[in-house]
Amino acid sequence: MIEIKVACRGSHYFKLSELFILQDTKDFQLKELSKNNFEKLKNGMEKKGFWFPFFVWHCEDEDKWYYTDGTQRHKVLNKMAESGQYKMPEKFPCVEIFAKDKKEAAEAILTQSSNYGKFTEEGLYGFIHEYDLVSDFAEIKGGLELPDFDLDGFESGWVDDLEKEPKEKEVNNDNLIQCPKCGLKFEK
Repeated sequence: MIEIKVACRGSHYFKLSELFILQDTKDFQLKELSKNNFEKLKNGMEKKGFWFPFFVWHCEDEDKWYYTDGTQRHKVLNKMAESGQYKMPEKFPCVEIFAKDKKEAAEAILTQSSNYGKFTEEGLYGFIHEYDLVSDFAEIKGGLELPDFDLDGFESGWVDDLEKEPKEKEVNNDNLIQCPKCGLKFEK
């Protein structure tokens, strides 16, 4: 039996059965969870545990707690629990957000689901260097979902270079960025 450990702390703790989904109704689902992403979430929780608390809102009119962030993890955790192959935590950490009504809570869901920052190759390259993730990147990559970023292209074009000695190539120096840690230069 695989134990799912809690690897974060919250302001509140709830059983999965005590939390309700606001973003899906009988008529629609706000987001789809592909089979591939279901597996990524499941595998990530098997390896690293429950790393991030749920965000929840308390609807005083109904005396119910609703997710504003974590619906996909909720779905995956329920399937894992139903399989009987996992030892699940009794309760999960949650962070409460404040909203005056369902409309404002729905706005929070949209805001929390938005991606404001964009990954860049240079930024990811520097991040991998800074935190010594080069040798682990192939495994880490399997659990990532970065919209509008070609992880396979990045890995084949950049991670190979990370493990080799830097070599100079002739390019216009005005178009170069140099990694402050390793000194490797690459085009902007």
